[in-house]
Amino acid sequence: MSNAGRDNRQKYQVEKIVLAFGGITSFTLTLWLALADRSAAATVTGSMTAVMLLFYFLPFFDSVEAFGLKAQLKARIGEADDLLGQLRASALVWSKINYAEIGWNSRMSGAPWDIRKVWFDELSDNLANLGLSQRAINEAKQPFLEFVTLDLYAPFDQMVGRRLNLQLKPLRDQLNATAVGQMSDSMVSKLREDIEQITKQIPAHSLVGNPNIRDFRRLVDERLQPLPLSEEEKGKLRSFGLKMALLSDVAHATGSLGEEVTAELRRIENNPHAWQSEYEELFGTA
Repeated sequence: MSNAGRDNRQKYQVEKIVLAFGGITSFTLTLWLALADRSAAATVTGSMTAVMLLFYFLPFFDSVEAFGLKAQLKARIGEADDLLGQLRASALVWSKINYAEIGWNSRMSGAPWDIRKVWFDELSDNLANLGLSQRAINEAKQPFLEFVTLDLYAPFDQMVGRRLNLQLKPLRDQLNATAVGQMSDSMVSKLREDIEQITKQIPAHSLVGNPNIRDFRRLVDERLQPLPLSEEEKGKLRSFGLKMALLSDVAHATGSLGEEVTAELRRIENNPHAWQSEYEELFGTA
């Protein structure tokens, strides 16, 4: 303890002793004067006793008051924490809606991907500034990131459709060119079944509600597995699908749109048929 602190403490102790002695003395005089029927003098000494007792116990009252203020402050802080928790919970709910709206924007000829990325980043920054955990923020981003997956999946699905149409054409030509009686009914029936089977596989593969929406590789396998294509054809289509899967995986793993992902989304947006050049690299111009 410093010398100044020690001196203050000693001074405080002396004051307490003096006040205690003065209070006792005044109280004793008050009693004696009251018994002597000297009420006026007793009133004066009684007042002096009260004053000395007030000064003696004043530090205690200060402590009580300080404790009360501290308790009130603690209660206010607790209320503020509760309000902040409610604000964070509400922000998470609304952020999921906003993320989904930004994603849906790509399906309604809305703002280009560059602007949507700005919205996405600003919303993500706002959630981070509220002190939300990164895990909670990434979970809130999932509706938007699923739309990223959908946009990256579309070129792969279109490439699959083109390959199926190419396989379907000779079957239709064969059926249309067959004169009545040149083929048995069973052969015609088989040909029609093959055409129907391929035709059912051509429409765009819907991913809405698919539980594997976050696993692009599994989506690729699900799409290719039932197709009546050769393993060589499936292998080429899979190579393109896995290229797009890598971009989707990066977006989901980081919870963000890196430059490479954004560039590919921009390329698809500007030219929905850009995948055809890669198709021709894999299969030729057929």
